[in-house]
Amino acid sequence: MKQILFLFILFLFSFHSHLFGQSKQEQRIRLFINCQDEEFDCFNDFLVTELSYFYFVRDRRQSDIEILVIEQSAPSGGRKYTLEFNGLNRFNKLKVSDTIYIKPAETEYTIRNILLKTIKVHLFYFVYQTNAKANIDIVYPKDSTNSIAEVESKVDKWRNWIFMFGVEGNMEGETNRRQLEQTSYFDIFRVTQQSKFIFDSWYETRFNSVTINNNNLQAIVDSYGVETYYVHSISNRFSAGGFLSAEHDNFRNINLQFRVAPAIEYNFYNYSDNATKQLRLGYQLGFRHFQYLDSTVFDKLNESRSFQQLSLVANFARPWGSINGVLLGNSFLNNLRQNRFTARLNLSIRLAEGLNFTVDGSTSLVNNQISLLKKELPEEVYLLNGAMLPTSFLYEVRLGLTFTFGSSNSSIINPRFENIDD
Repeated sequence: MKQILFLFILFLFSFHSHLFGQSKQEQRIRLFINCQDEEFDCFNDFLVTELSYFYFVRDRRQSDIEILVIEQSAPSGGRKYTLEFNGLNRFNKLKVSDTIYIKPAETEYTIRNILLKTIKVHLFYFVYQTNAKANIDIVYPKDSTNSIAEVESKVDKWRNWIFMFGVEGNMEGETNRRQLEQTSYFDIFRVTQQSKFIFDSWYETRFNSVTINNNNLQAIVDSYGVETYYVHSISNRFSAGGFLSAEHDNFRNINLQFRVAPAIEYNFYNYSDNATKQLRLGYQLGFRHFQYLDSTVFDKLNESRSFQQLSLVANFARPWGSINGVLLGNSFLNNLRQNRFTARLNLSIRLAEGLNFTVDGSTSLVNNQISLLKKELPEEVYLLNGAMLPTSFLYEVRLGLTFTFGSSNSSIINPRFENIDD
C-alpha cells in the first residue's frame, strides 16, 4: 500500500512539473525560420543556438513570428538577404522587413553573425510588445569616428567597379575511369540602381577516360569565350540594353560564334520589389555569325543568321513557399521552324502543416541544332560525352513530397555522431 501511495505521489509531482515546464515553454515567443532556398539553410543551427531565449517550431502556423529569409546572389559574387518578420497568433498583423548586403568573399562566420545581429534588432520590436521587455538591455557602442574627413574617406574609390579572377579544378577516378575538369575565368562587374554592366570571360576543359578490356577510350572537350551585356533603367519598370559575345565550343562543332543583340525588358512589378516578386518580359532581336570546325548536316562551314528571342521570368517568394520560373522561345528569322522552346521551374510549397511539395526541372523542344556535325565520330566519343548528339527534346525533373509530424520543438541542436559514418 505504501509503495502504491508513493508511486501515486511521484506521478502527481511529475505531472505537475511537466505542466509547469510546459506553461513556461508556452510563454516563450515561438519562432519559425522560413528559408526560401533549399540549398541554403539560413544557418539554422547557429541561430537556434544563439537565440535560445526563443522557442523554435517547425511549422509557421504554430509560430508567433515567421522570419522569411530570401537570398539573392549579386553578379559581383556578393549576396543580398531580404528579411521579413511576419507576426502570427499573438503578434497577428505586426510586420517589419529589412535588407542586408554582403560583400564578396565574406566568410560564413561573418555572414551568419551579420544575419544574427539583424534578426536580434528586429525581434526587439516584437519582444517589446510583451512583459519580457523588462528583461531587455540595449548596448550601443560609442562612435568616435564622426569627422567629415573620415566619413568622406568611406566613399567608394572604385565607383562600384568589381574585378574577379578565378581558377577551379576537379578530378575523380578509379582504376579504369578518370575525369578531369578545369575552369578559369576573369569577370568585370559594375552594378548600380540605374544600370548594370557585366563582362564574363572563361576557359573550360573536360577530359574523360575509360579503360575496357585493356582498351583506353578518351574524349576531350574545351570551350572558351567572352560575353558582355549592358542594361540601363528607363523607368521603374522599363529597361533597355544589349548583349555581345564570342565563343568557341568543340562539343557543339563551333570554332567561333559571334553574337550581337539589342534587348528590352518590362517588369510588371516595380524593380524595388524584386526580392519578393518579379514578372519580367524580355525581347531580343539580333545577329549571329557561325564558323564551324567541320561541315554541318546542312553542308555549312560558316553562315550568318538573324534571330529573335522572347522570354518571361517569374519569381515569387511568400510565406507559403516560392515559385521561380522561366519561359524562353527563340528562332532564326529566315526560318522560323528552326527554333527552341524552353521551360524551367523551381517550385516549393507548404501544402499543410508538415506537408511540403517541391518541383525542380526544365524541358526544351529543340529544332535549331544547325551546328550538328555531318560526319559520324567513333562511338566512344559520344559515350564519353565528347560531342553533341541530335535530339528533338531535353528534359530534367525532380519531384519531392515530404510529410513531417510529431513534436513541434526545433530548439534543440545536437551534433553528436554527425558525418562520422561513411
